[in-house]
Amino acid sequence: MAKDRFSARSASRRRRKYGWVLAVLALAFVVAGVAWAAWSSSWLAVKDVRVVGIEHGSPDEIVALARVAPNTPLLQVNTREVAQRVGEADIVADVTVRREFPDALIVTIRERQAVGWIEKGSRPWAVDAEGVIYRELRSKPSHVPQLKVKPSNGQAVEAAAMVASELASADPTLLDRIKSISAKSQDSVELKLDGGKSVSWGGPEKTDQKVKTLLALLKVKATHYDVSAPERPTTRK
Repeated sequence: MAKDRFSARSASRRRRKYGWVLAVLALAFVVAGVAWAAWSSSWLAVKDVRVVGIEHGSPDEIVALARVAPNTPLLQVNTREVAQRVGEADIVADVTVRREFPDALIVTIRERQAVGWIEKGSRPWAVDAEGVIYRELRSKPSHVPQLKVKPSNGQAVEAAAMVASELASADPTLLDRIKSISAKSQDSVELKLDGGKSVSWGGPEKTDQKVKTLLALLKVKATHYDVSAPERPTTRK
């Protein structure tokens, strides 16, 4: 009798064990099926690529750069690679790409912001704080200064654009008086002010000190101001 009871308990334990194994296997098959459906089926596939945040560029151009084929399963879209492709557009300063289930890809753009404009091929183009010439303009803007620099001189364009950006942050009222910013090299930036006055600015460093020095110097009647070495400024009538 004891042997029969022991055998019965062993058989019961085996049945419970096998039951758990079958339950785990069944769950694994369900999970695998769901994973397969999400990864490869058309249920969760790209039906729409939405571009957010673009104002001056073309959403269609961004979608074309994204190069995501319709009906590609969302989980198979490499969002990092899509962002890299979209980031190649000159107008794009930053981009993020995310999936929105069940069927959309959201591309969020932050456009470059103009700190000046440059003449390129007899047409005005916007230039951002990094010196990137990124967008043709319909007309010459008045809210940012002209950068009188050869577009092919990348270092000079970058230096002039950096000065324009830093002046906008340091003293917007002074920036309003600037008609143009020129540069032949990275360390030879010059400002043209209203009233025909000019300023030797030098390189893009020491902006705050140069601004304070120039504002003080502008009280002196002169046609030219030199703040390239703000510790030793000079004027010329």
